[in-house]
Amino acid sequence: MEGCFACPVRCKKVVECQEPYQVDPAYGGPEYETLAALGSVCGIDNLHAVAKGAELCNAYSLDTISTGDIIGFAMECYERGLLTSEQTQGIRLEFGNAEAMLRMIELIARREGIGNLLAEV
Repeated sequence: MEGCFACPVRCKKVVECQEPYQVDPAYGGPEYETLAALGSVCGIDNLHAVAKGAELCNAYSLDTISTGDIIGFAMECYERGLLTSEQTQGIRLEFGNAEAMLRMIELIARREGIGNLLAEV
C-alpha cells in the first residue's frame, strides 16, 4: 500500500508481476469494484489478468467498472449466439477467457471493430 504525499491513510494498492502478464506498479492495483467487474462479471479468476486489465483501463483512461461490465455483457451475448466470431474478429468471447477480456479492452480503447460499438454503450 502506498499513499499520496503527506496522507496517513495510504490506500493506493500496489501490484507488480512479470508473468504471465507484465503489470506496472505505477498504475496501482485493482480496487474491489474493479476486481468484480473485470474478474467476476467476466468469469476471470486469474488475479494477474485482472491486474493487467486494470492497468490497461487506467492507461487508456477507461472506467474499469463500466469496461468490465460491457465486456461481461458482450460475453453473454457471444455465448447466447447474439454475437458471432465474425463480429468479434475471431475472439472467443467466452466467460473465463482472460485473453479475450484483455483484447476487448484494447479494442474498446482504440474503437476498433466490435470495440467501437461497445465504446458507445
